[in-house]
Amino acid sequence: MTSNLLAVCSANICRSPLALVALDNAFVGWNLHHRITMRSRGVDAEPGLQVCDLALQTAHREGLRTRLVDDHRATLLDPATLDAADLILTADRRVRSRVVKLLPRAAERTFTFREAAVLASSVTFDLRGGRPHDLAGFAAELHDNRGLTDLPRMERPLGLPWHRLRVHAYDVPDAHVERQISHRALFRALAPAMQELARALTVYTTAPRC
Repeated sequence: MTSNLLAVCSANICRSPLALVALDNAFVGWNLHHRITMRSRGVDAEPGLQVCDLALQTAHREGLRTRLVDDHRATLLDPATLDAADLILTADRRVRSRVVKLLPRAAERTFTFREAAVLASSVTFDLRGGRPHDLAGFAAELHDNRGLTDLPRMERPLGLPWHRLRVHAYDVPDAHVERQISHRALFRALAPAMQELARALTVYTTAPRC
């Protein structure tokens, strides 16, 4: 059975498509593609727009394949898509709040990209039974550890040394809003989180039950 992962940002042309690109490349060799369907949406998307050229150029410069988003068109987030998702990842806390406002029952499976990565790196997963080792079980494990895992809360500087923006540790900034943030800096904030999530997902979904 395939699980559904949803990435959400504002316009659905930059951060959420890049997150899918980073995850898709991190999944290479880990045999998760047939288990997880990945989609992206935007809380303020203008339907039909293509992925930002700078986002694609950044991915290509990093040596990543972009097959998941080469034909991408921006799509506005709707409650039905949220309801179908087993794990919802948002670019920042503002988008996370918009998701929960649109569908309150999605709160327990909604995390920012970086929040989910920190939880995933800190959680000792319960592999003894009860939950299936799928994306829904993974999201539930992360949620169970909210408030129990020491998450960084301090803001971190991003951007050029002479023109830095202080960004909350949970957030990936929007390079189309925060002009001092380059797409490369945006990607460097995003990619490690996607790598950690892919690693943790592989461990959780492939581990035998004890």
